[in-house]
Amino acid sequence: MGLLAHATLLLAHFQWMWNAEHFQFFPVALMAAAYLAYKRRGLLWQHKKNYDSDGRVLPMRLPSSPGWVVSAGLALVSITLFFALVLQYPLVGWHCFLAFTAILLIGSYGMHGVWAMMPVYIVLLVIKPLPQFLEQPLTIRMQQTATQLASFLLDLVGLLHYKQGVVLVSVGKSFMAEEACSGIRSLFSSITAIVFWGLLNRYSWRRTCINVVQTVFWVLVFNAIRIAIVIYVEERFGFSIATGWRHDLLGFLIFLFIFGMVLSMDQLLASLIEPHFIGDAYEKIEESRQHIPKIGWTEWLRWAGNRTSLMAWCALFGLIALFGGQMLFMRPDGVFGNRYAERLAAPDKEYLPDELSGWKLEGFEHVTRPEQDLQGSDSFVWTYRDRAERVIVSMDGSFNDYHNLQVCYWAIGWQVKSDAFYTPITKRIRNEVDESGEFTLLRLDKATGEQGLVIFSAIDRRGDIVPKPLVALSDKLIFLMDRFENTLRLAVGLAPKASQRLTTFVPPVSTIQMVYMPSHSIEETDVNRLRRFFFEIRDRLQQSPRFNP
Repeated sequence: MGLLAHATLLLAHFQWMWNAEHFQFFPVALMAAAYLAYKRRGLLWQHKKNYDSDGRVLPMRLPSSPGWVVSAGLALVSITLFFALVLQYPLVGWHCFLAFTAILLIGSYGMHGVWAMMPVYIVLLVIKPLPQFLEQPLTIRMQQTATQLASFLLDLVGLLHYKQGVVLVSVGKSFMAEEACSGIRSLFSSITAIVFWGLLNRYSWRRTCINVVQTVFWVLVFNAIRIAIVIYVEERFGFSIATGWRHDLLGFLIFLFIFGMVLSMDQLLASLIEPHFIGDAYEKIEESRQHIPKIGWTEWLRWAGNRTSLMAWCALFGLIALFGGQMLFMRPDGVFGNRYAERLAAPDKEYLPDELSGWKLEGFEHVTRPEQDLQGSDSFVWTYRDRAERVIVSMDGSFNDYHNLQVCYWAIGWQVKSDAFYTPITKRIRNEVDESGEFTLLRLDKATGEQGLVIFSAIDRRGDIVPKPLVALSDKLIFLMDRFENTLRLAVGLAPKASQRLTTFVPPVSTIQMVYMPSHSIEETDVNRLRRFFFEIRDRLQQSPRFNP
């Protein structure tokens, strides 16, 4: 029943991880954790000597009121799980599930059971996605580092090129170190594999930490080598391995090289620094196998309290499971569905007129990129011109949240100053939005003297503007209280408050941006003119069939 109560959030969490491509290895990690638990099951019984004549373990009681400990833990888990369901936080639900299994172990084996299975929990926590505010900067930093190292390697082989942010430009071609080439995907999978290997072989924490550190090093080195190989092969032989199965095969080979180098260095360091760690681990594992009693699967977990308390907790978790199921089907916006929801209708040239506010349409194109690309998998680009002035209007997507273009332009070598104009959350919950705001303005500069201006807004599936993520703790608390109230209203059959559309959004999210890069200095009159033009463009696109099918 406890598993059913967590099912809604677990499904959403797993779907989230699958759609975040650098965590698509998580099913293998779950199987590895299950294998590790199977290998360590003997440790649960290692401290027990009270078996009966048939090899069955006699009932065990914790020294300090196991019923009270288990009940308190389950109460905390059930309350947290309820709030996670209401506030729609799958990651919190995943942590609740891990805590739930730990409490069951405490009830059956005491704290010894949790310590015996601690390596399993470590593996399950390692595969947890990073928060967005940490993951995106980490990806950018790794892209920059990999680009710098790849540029150094290309200099060594004599390939003419220059570096611009995370873009390497050769003769007539440019290559961007995308997310896959940054090493962020192989970083998480390699760290998980190395941690699993260390826990399986019962390495010391010092040895495992050293292996994790060298994993980061080898990920950076080998992914720089991958970028250099892709560019060198295409430039020298005219043969592209930047996309398709060839690129995937190269990435898999790089992963194997990383894993092999870490294990090789581990053996070298172990033989020089801690030789006594080699060989002892397997003896301990074999010893633990001797203490596994022959019992049925139903007797591996024991309830610490009486039958009445067991039935009461089953009923409570059953009610939570029903509430989770209701949440799964009652949400009209698919919050518990695909984090990267279905694709929106592809815009065409006719979404914007041939002439608007003195600007004349010069061209339209559709740019496609790999899934999860930093700039979006699709960009629909209109180019407008007014005499010598030119602006580029682009609709990019799809994203799962507000997409901060400041990071994108900083990654390709611009110095960026950002000004965000959005209605405060305190006014949003009162259904008060300043229509003249709701956009972000970026002022771009380079050491070469180049200047640029970018104005953008994020638009959700309904055509509503997605506000910039909240930063202040007080604003976050106001937002959570508002979401909690609206979700409970839905749960009891009441309509949510009218302000809900102003405080929430429905994925997928598209970014509408206007880019202006003149040959002269940008004056404030230029900014005001472009801002008015951007509002006209945005209003037309918000009313387009992409958001109003």
